[in-house]
Amino acid sequence: MPRTSSTPNPAPHTNPINGDNDSNRPAKRSRKDDGNPETTRTDHEASRSEEYDLQEEDIETIDDPDSRPKRPEPRRKMADTFVFPNAFDMKDLPTLSDQNPAIQQSCQGPLPFTPAPAAIAFTRAALPRSVIPMTTLLNNLHLTISEEVEKNPENYLAIVPFGAGNRLFRDHPHLNTDIVNFLRSLGIGSEDQKLSISRPVARSRPNQRRDFEKPWTMVLDGASAELRSFLLWQQTFAISR
Repeated sequence: MPRTSSTPNPAPHTNPINGDNDSNRPAKRSRKDDGNPETTRTDHEASRSEEYDLQEEDIETIDDPDSRPKRPEPRRKMADTFVFPNAFDMKDLPTLSDQNPAIQQSCQGPLPFTPAPAAIAFTRAALPRSVIPMTTLLNNLHLTISEEVEKNPENYLAIVPFGAGNRLFRDHPHLNTDIVNFLRSLGIGSEDQKLSISRPVARSRPNQRRDFEKPWTMVLDGASAELRSFLLWQQTFAISR
């Protein structure tokens, strides 16, 4: 009898499954409906880096100023270079600058009258002359006062205390009487002159929240010519009380 082998049939040949085999396989990429492969994130990053490299190659630094491209001049005529005037050259300039009140000071010229020795003390010094337009002085004053002043301005003098407004006249309701007493203490002019100062009565009610709301002006009436000339000469009175 022929000899037979009892060895079982060998298993069919199979490739071992490991990571090395998987890495050798080509990567599968999904495709669009038209059959073209989809662009992945890696492709985007690669294209951006290539564009950046190309931009760096295109940039050229020009260190020589003469070799740099020059912008063409405009067709319109360029303005001439401004030449600053000579501050000391007064040719063809106004010659009446000494009459400009905005650059003057008080106490100009001889003292017209001397105050009495017992007058209430005030600072006797030349101060910058204050220039306030008539419209500002009469702003929001009652019509009975403003219209009378406009008709006969030579009969009145405007008195504007420092910090005038709602708060000042509210905190010092007798300020007009105090100023009359100060003017009488100067002893200038006749003793029988009837000085009166009207409080700034408002034409329309001012905003009480604003401390410096107009009207500002108190109007002096009844001053003699001597007192008027001294007040206009001194103009600003700095009083401690």
